[in-house]
Amino acid sequence: MEDKIAFGQFIRKKRKVSNLTQREFAEKLYVTESAVSKWERGLSYPDITIVRPICTILGISEHELIIASDDKLQHQIERQAKTLQNMQNTWKWFWYILYGAGLLTCLIVNLAIEHTLSWFFLVLTSIAVAFTLTSLPHLLNKYKSIITLVSFFITLVILLLVSNIYVGGNFWFITAFASILFGFAVVFLPFVLKGVPLPQPIARHKSLICIGVDTILLLNMLIVIFIQQGKVGILINKAMPITIVCLPVAWITLVIWRYIKADALVRTGLTLILASGYIYLINEVVYTILYKIPFRLPALSTSFISSPHTANVFIVSVPLILGLISLCIEAFIKSRNK
Repeated sequence: MEDKIAFGQFIRKKRKVSNLTQREFAEKLYVTESAVSKWERGLSYPDITIVRPICTILGISEHELIIASDDKLQHQIERQAKTLQNMQNTWKWFWYILYGAGLLTCLIVNLAIEHTLSWFFLVLTSIAVAFTLTSLPHLLNKYKSIITLVSFFITLVILLLVSNIYVGGNFWFITAFASILFGFAVVFLPFVLKGVPLPQPIARHKSLICIGVDTILLLNMLIVIFIQQGKVGILINKAMPITIVCLPVAWITLVIWRYIKADALVRTGLTLILASGYIYLINEVVYTILYKIPFRLPALSTSFISSPHTANVFIVSVPLILGLISLCIEAFIKSRNK
């Protein structure tokens, strides 16, 4: 009985807050005034089919109607959400006004001084880059990350092209484009592939796809840079061979961590041993490529200064020892678990 009375008092309170008489309230619900009176006196409950209309008319939630009390926590959440929305709108319009004022000022100054539009396009494309990072995400409802990333990349490329055209000289835009494409692939391609649905046989090799694309774009960047500089001979005889020698380290590390079914200690040990061998051999390999001298295994030296045919014993031995320790620890753990 007390629940019915509390329910009735809550209905009467919310009806008065909404400035409705019992008759007006009843007419909106298509029930009799007597039915509303019984609810408010705690004699009966409204039919379940009109619960939602009651909530809509009184401006309350169904949860509040059921518990016959204001949901203060929900109201607090709604107020906080509204405050956050207002802050976002204020932030959005702040940037709109700032960008608009900056563009208008630069447009007027450029026309007033040079009687034509020249460096204004640098400002325009620069603001376009900033817009993709600060304002564009607020305008999107779906695929925010991918659309923002693609827009940022496109506007950045356009900015570089406009800059190259404005300053003149060598057409360095191609080199800048190749470098930016490689950088974007290294940083963002893993996240892009993570959100892209791929067939199951391919989806298991996303890491391989990433490093494959990175390798191709790295080689492409080197080719573009050296051709741009007119040093094709150095590219063929030195830069490309050194790059090809260094790349297997990244590929083998990927294979160890992605495809070898072993515990972390085993993979760590193999990676450290690989690093030790790489450190031991790399100087001699590079000297062989650069100076066309015969390859020979370097001698271990205590000197930290790199020189032909030598390798620092401490730098080589530390990862080797740590790698062997990792393998021994894993072997010990497995023997104890048997």
